[in-house]
Amino acid sequence: MKRIAILMLACAIRAQAQDFSESLLPTLKTYCIDCHNEKKHEGELNLALFDSETAVLSGRKVWKRVWEMLHNREMPPPEEEQPSEAQRLALTDWIEQVLARPVAGGTPDPGHVPPRRLTAVQYNATVADLFGVQRRTTFYNLDRNGGGMPRMVRFVLHRQFQEPLVHLPPDAATHGFDSLAESLSLPPFLMEKYLDAAQKLTAREDIQQAFLRRTGRQQRGGDSAETDRWIIADALKRAFRRPPDEQELARYTGFYDLAIKNGEDRTKAISVALQAILVAPQFLFRLESGVASEEKDSVRPLTDHELAARLSYFLWDTIPDRELNYAADEGRLRDPAVLAAQARRMLRDPRAEEFIRDFSLQWLRIQNISSHAPDPSVLGAFNNRLKNFNEALASEVLLLFATVMAEDRSVLDLVDPDFTWLNLTLCGVYGIENQLAPGVAKPNSAEWLRYPITDRRRGGVITAGATLMVNSNPTHTNPIKRGKWLLECVLGQTLPPPLPNVPNLDATPVVQGGLPIREKLARHSADATCASCHARIDPPGFALENYDAIGVWRDNEGGAAIDPAGMLKDGTKFNGPVGLKDMLRGPKRNEFTRCLTEHLFTYALGRPVQYYDIATIQGIVKKAEADGYRFSTLITEIITSHAFRYLKTKPDDS
Repeated sequence: MKRIAILMLACAIRAQAQDFSESLLPTLKTYCIDCHNEKKHEGELNLALFDSETAVLSGRKVWKRVWEMLHNREMPPPEEEQPSEAQRLALTDWIEQVLARPVAGGTPDPGHVPPRRLTAVQYNATVADLFGVQRRTTFYNLDRNGGGMPRMVRFVLHRQFQEPLVHLPPDAATHGFDSLAESLSLPPFLMEKYLDAAQKLTAREDIQQAFLRRTGRQQRGGDSAETDRWIIADALKRAFRRPPDEQELARYTGFYDLAIKNGEDRTKAISVALQAILVAPQFLFRLESGVASEEKDSVRPLTDHELAARLSYFLWDTIPDRELNYAADEGRLRDPAVLAAQARRMLRDPRAEEFIRDFSLQWLRIQNISSHAPDPSVLGAFNNRLKNFNEALASEVLLLFATVMAEDRSVLDLVDPDFTWLNLTLCGVYGIENQLAPGVAKPNSAEWLRYPITDRRRGGVITAGATLMVNSNPTHTNPIKRGKWLLECVLGQTLPPPLPNVPNLDATPVVQGGLPIREKLARHSADATCASCHARIDPPGFALENYDAIGVWRDNEGGAAIDPAGMLKDGTKFNGPVGLKDMLRGPKRNEFTRCLTEHLFTYALGRPVQYYDIATIQGIVKKAEADGYRFSTLITEIITSHAFRYLKTKPDDS
């Protein structure tokens, strides 16, 4: 049977190579090679080097870029002869398979993720759960709410998430998120903060009492040293996200015994052991070793407890709960169906609030909105309520994301929902306070009411005040920022860095009386070296020009009517924000879904998407499309993917 399988694989590889030579290579020569060869390698891309499938396999990182250009219909350029849709799909499908294909007889590549230090958010959530400190939640409890979001919630952002137990410096973001392994090192100054935090946390009487209540000390065989050792063993399992081995158990109970020997009482002795646990590498880092006995080609399946930790830090930013640990103890989490069922349960739990905040604000790049300060002349009547104003804008986005997740709605509702959440501040900002139907309740500043959308110019992340304001300048809009944000965060396109020494937009000469931003940008990008990038970035930004620098609707700028029409580089036309939403609901719905999936994938795995992930991402998008783009489908497909359930023991460059 093994010989037959090898022969079948060999036949398949020969068939693919023949297909490349006879069908795909001629397409490349017809539409691509003229501009991408050894003499004329536009975009620093020479496709003439790849005259066989073997050559493609040796340069797969280059072909990830080719796939993106073809998939986004950016290559060939619109003015050049275009391949048929069948030819384009044949090329992209073939590239997907080649990028994902392991070496002959090998194992699919799940990617290498080095040990990850806990982020500041994860550290605080983990410590709170480890000690049993009550975490505040007010709206996200679907069992209480009967399966969906209520019509009204009380939501004040700076009160919604508890003050951290330990104040740590913010973590640097790479590839859009602060949870990627490559940026989570442990410099000496941070280790000093961990040491100090361990001493202060274990010395706090309220935390000591919360910890002992959580462990049920008096119910575990009474007040005895044996009970205390059981408490330490339980803390070790929770803190290390796996059962401790005998040496670890002996080491940390040894701290307890030494404290008792030195005359400390048992509560203090437990605190000494906990201090040591809180600064252990097994606590501060998410360490994964996989099942060594099942390794093949440097690839191992994760253990059940490692899967539990990956899942809990993905959806809760903290350690697994009792039910997840129990499933891991029984060895059931390596079953994808069980893993998916646990994920669906966890999405309904109040702890998913951490995921809502941590992921959505970073995906949309508005996590620092509290420090964004528009000019007082732009804020007008809201100048005296700047803090609450910024919080209200961020809260609107969080409640939208929470609703899509809680009700397992289509992810397309993130860009074009049939509802919106409003409090008193946003009613005023959006100018709709007086448009609510007679008898319809009006919210106050702390209450958020859910209203049906009657005007599609509102609702969704692309027309949310938060994203509009963050992607503006303090005194005026900025179509370049908004266009770049739309392409990268909504359509998932990769943009080149700006050219050096580009003049500032504000320095562009203006005519008397001012110049509309569209005309100002036209002059700014008149240089041929700037024109190609601006032709791609500016149009989607112009579609949002009817919103001023804080998201208030306007029809004119400087006395001139605003022109919000535009076209993407691939020729897709749109007109204004509603046109953008029609595009994202229609021909670009899979591009948006792929973009969201890539961001979720990156956040979940702690590494950026690589060339060998493209087929997985596309497979998830196809599953989502067949399932009505439901949010839970994206989550369950990610966590049951090969990349999530396996690890590679060697770095990618090895």
